[in-house]
Amino acid sequence: MPWHWATSAMAATAVLLALQVALVLSEYAEPLVPGEQWQKQKPGWSQRGAAVNLPGGRWTNDAQDAFFDGSRLCARLRQPDTSFKTRCTHVIADQTFRVSAAGDFEPDGASEMLYDEYVRIDYPTDMVPGSWQQSSRNSKLQGSILETELQREDGTWVQTITSVLHWHFLENIDGTFYIQRAPCASLGVCVYSYVLKLDAKDLYCTRAVCDPIKDRDQCCDRVESCAAMTSCDRSQSLVPDLNGWCRDRACDQILDQDICCVPAAFCDGMQCLPGYVLKLNAHEIQCPQSMCFPEGDRDLCCEQQGVCSDLPYSSADCPVGKWFNSDSLCAQRQCNNVTDLGICCQPAMRCDLGLNCSHGFVPKADYEQIYCLAPECSETDHLLVCCDAAAPCSDINCGHGYYQLSDTYCGSTECNVTEDFSHCCLRSAECSTLQDQSCPYGYWFDHDERCLRDPCDSNDRSTALNLCCKPSEPCSSLTCLHGFVYKTTYLSLTCLLDECNMTTDLGRCCDVAAHCDTLSCGHGFTPDPLANDTYCPATSCDINRDRDLCCEAAPECAVAFTCPHGYTSWPDTYCDGVVCDDTRDRDICCRPAMPCTAVACPTNYVTRFDTYCRGVTCEIVRDLDWCCERGMALMYYRFLPTDLRLAGYTVVQMSDFYLYNQQIVVEGFDQAIFYCDPCDTPVNGREDPVNLGDGNSETKWLDYSRNGFYVKLPAAQPIFSYSFITGNDEAIRDPILWQLWGSPNDVDWVILHEITDRTLGESIVPTARATSTLQVSIEVPCFAPTASHIDNAANVTCEEGDLLRHNTNCTPVCQDGFTPNIDAILCQNGELTPDIFSCA
Repeated sequence: MPWHWATSAMAATAVLLALQVALVLSEYAEPLVPGEQWQKQKPGWSQRGAAVNLPGGRWTNDAQDAFFDGSRLCARLRQPDTSFKTRCTHVIADQTFRVSAAGDFEPDGASEMLYDEYVRIDYPTDMVPGSWQQSSRNSKLQGSILETELQREDGTWVQTITSVLHWHFLENIDGTFYIQRAPCASLGVCVYSYVLKLDAKDLYCTRAVCDPIKDRDQCCDRVESCAAMTSCDRSQSLVPDLNGWCRDRACDQILDQDICCVPAAFCDGMQCLPGYVLKLNAHEIQCPQSMCFPEGDRDLCCEQQGVCSDLPYSSADCPVGKWFNSDSLCAQRQCNNVTDLGICCQPAMRCDLGLNCSHGFVPKADYEQIYCLAPECSETDHLLVCCDAAAPCSDINCGHGYYQLSDTYCGSTECNVTEDFSHCCLRSAECSTLQDQSCPYGYWFDHDERCLRDPCDSNDRSTALNLCCKPSEPCSSLTCLHGFVYKTTYLSLTCLLDECNMTTDLGRCCDVAAHCDTLSCGHGFTPDPLANDTYCPATSCDINRDRDLCCEAAPECAVAFTCPHGYTSWPDTYCDGVVCDDTRDRDICCRPAMPCTAVACPTNYVTRFDTYCRGVTCEIVRDLDWCCERGMALMYYRFLPTDLRLAGYTVVQMSDFYLYNQQIVVEGFDQAIFYCDPCDTPVNGREDPVNLGDGNSETKWLDYSRNGFYVKLPAAQPIFSYSFITGNDEAIRDPILWQLWGSPNDVDWVILHEITDRTLGESIVPTARATSTLQVSIEVPCFAPTASHIDNAANVTCEEGDLLRHNTNCTPVCQDGFTPNIDAILCQNGELTPDIFSCA
C-alpha cells in the first residue's frame, strides 16, 4: 500500500472514532453533567486489560496469530504469493474486515449507527466528500474502492485507486489524496453547556479529526445560563439554578423549567461572616436564590455574637497566665456567665518571653512566673511589673590602672566586686592606641605599655616617648637563615625590638638569596630535583655560572614518554623533569589527535566510541578501519517480554533498564523517554515505564498483561549491549524470554536480540531482587542496499523492508519490468553479502 494511502486510512479511522464518541454522547448525555466527565464515569467502556472479542469479517479465513486490544487489530495475513506477513489496522465500533487482493486489511462493513449519523448531517452517501471533486474526472465509487483521475499541478491527470470509507473528507494535492480538515458537524454533539453552531456543516475543525475540547469555540455556541429564567414558580419556592445551563442558546421559559428551576437554598447551608452565627431556625429559613450569599443574606440567616464586656468579670477572675479580653466575642448571640469565661480569658504573655528589661533595670527574682495582663508585653505598661532598678557601678572602687564609665550598672540590685568588676572597671589604654607610634631610629615602640588614661593623650608627645619608645638591638646580633644573605648596610641597621627575632627582623637585616628554581635551565635541561633547597651564590642566578649547580639533563619525550589516548607526539621535545610524568608532561610532549568523528563511516558502520585518528588530522585510507565498526544508530528501542520465570504468567516487572555504547551507558540516556503502548500498568500511576529510567532500584515498572515498553533517546545512537535490574519482589515476574527491537523512525523496526531458550534466559536474569543482569550483547542489523546506487531498483530495495535482522536474507526488489541478478543477500553482523545487486 503506498504511504499516502496508509496515512489516509489511519486518519479516516480517527475521524470515525471521533464521530462514534459524539454519537454515544448524544444518546446518553445528561444535561447537568459535563459530557467529558460523564464519559469517564459511564460503565461499559473498554478498559486496559479487559477481555475483547476479535472483530468479525472474512479476514479470519486468511489469517494467523491474531492480536486485538480493543482498538488495534494485528495478524499475519496471507499474501498473493501464499506467504504470511504481519499487518495491523484500527477498529471502530462494530466494523468488520476482509483481506484485500494485496494482502492487507480492508473494511468489509461499518456500523449502521455511524452511517445513519452521516446521512443525518446531509453528506452524500454515493461519493466521498471533499474538495478533491473539483480537480477530478471519471470518478466511480464501488463499495469502499474509489477510482478516479486526479489533476496534478502541471495540468496532467493521474489514475488513482484507493480504499476509503464514506466518512473520509479528501483533498487533491498534486495528484495524491490527503485527509482534509473535518467539518464541525462530525462532532455530533458539543461538550456540556455548548451546542453545535447552526452552520456547523460549513465550518471546519483544526485537524482531520474534530476534538470536542480544542474545537469547541470553532464549532459550538455557549447555551444561556439558567439565571435568565423568569418563569420559575416562586410560590413553590422554585428559583433559577445559578450554576445551571439551559438547553439552547436562549432559555425556553417552559421547556427548560425541569433543569433550571430548583428549590431555593436554606440558610443552614451558609457560613456566616465573622462576628455572626446562624439563627437557631436557620434550617427553616429559605434564601431568595438557589444559593445563600454570606453578605447579602447575612441579616436573613445570621445574628450578631455577644461581646465579653457583657460579662461581670475582669482579669482577676481568670486563671494564672490568662487575661480578660473584654473585646472578644462570646460563642452565641448572648454571653453565658459559665461557658464563655473560658473564651474571654485568653493567654497572657510571660515576662521572660515578651519583655527585655531596659538599661538600668534587671529581671525580678520570679521573672519567669510573672505575666503581663495582655497578649503581648509592653515596656511602657509592664516594665515595673517585670523588672527592678539595678545598682550603679559607682558603688565599686576600681583601684589604680582602671577607670569607670558613667551611666553603668551592676548586674543586680546590689553590686558584687567579684561578679561586677570586669563590667564596671575598665583598663587604661595601651600605647598601641596612639595614632602617632613613631620612635627615633634605634628605638622600638612598646605597644603593651599603658598610658596614664584612656584614651592616651596623643598631644603629650614627651610622655609618649618616655613611656612607649625603647632602645632596639643591632642587626649584627642576628645570623641570617639558609637562603638569605646580610644586606650590604647591615652594620648600620637595627632590629625591630629590644632583642632581634628571626621572624620579625629577617627581612630588616637580610636579603633573600636567589633560588635555583628561578633559573631557566634551557632546551634539553630541567631543574635538578635534588637541588630543591639549593640557592645560587647571589641574589640572582646566572645560567653560565649556575646551570650545573641547579640543572640536570631532561629525558627526550619521543624516548621516555607515551602519549595518552587522544594525543600524538611532538617532535624534538623534552619532559619537564628528570623523569617524565604522565600528567605534567602531556601538553609538552603531546598534541591532540583528531577525533574519529571527522571520518565519515559508510552504511552499516558507526563511529567507534571515544576513538581518535593516528595523527593530528584524519586520513581516510589510514584511519577508516580504525575509526569505524559495524553498527547502526537508532533512536527508538522496544523491550517485549515473551514469557516469564513462571511460564504462562502475565504480570511482568523490572526496576531499571540500560542501553550501552562500548560498555558505557549511551549519551543522553538520562533524557530518554520511557513509555508503553499498549499499557496495563497499575492505576495508582506509581509503576509506569518512566521508573525504568530513573536509576532508582527502589522504583519499578509493572504491567499486568505482559506488555512491553518503548525507549526514545534524544538522538539516534548505536548500542552494543543492554542490561536490566530485577524488581523488588516476586521473582516469578522476571522476564526469561524476550525480544529487543530497534527503529530509526518509530516506523521501521528490526529485532536486535532475542532470547528463546529458557535455560539461557534463566542464566542471564538473577533470582536476587533489585539485582542487575550482565550486559547482553545485541546482534547488529543491516540497512537495505541504497536504491540510489542501483539502477532500476525499487524505492525499498528489499522485500523485507529497509531494516534487516542479523543472520537473515534480503530479497532484492527491482522496478516493474526488471529482475534482480541474485535471489538473496545475507545480513550478518551489520554486513551485507553481497553488498549490492543489479536490475536487468
